Amino acid sequence: MLVLDLHLATDRPCVAEIRELSAVTRVLIVSASGRPADVLAAIRAGVNGYVTKDAPAELVVDAVRTVAAVVETPPGEGTHVTVRVPLPPAGRPASG
Repeated sequence: MLVLDLHLATDRPCVAEIRELSAVTRVLIVSASGRPADVLAAIRAGVNGYVTKDAPAELVVDAVRTVAAVVETPPGEGTHVTVRVPLPPAGRPASG
């Protein structure tokens, strides 16, 4: 399992490169970005989970446990994805 910042040391996500090296490694993104475009791009790239850095610690721990417990399905039969993005408080726009 790999816990990774979405834009680690680059302006673009590196999930696709990780998937090329290992299709079976479970990947959990922990990112400052809660932008829907970033979340969807990460899912499309093959992450198993996504949580924002401002999420409560319990939620991050739950995301790690959930992604670690994911049962992989054979290619072409779907994937299991856990997405954890907290919503902004009422009246406050989402960041990004």
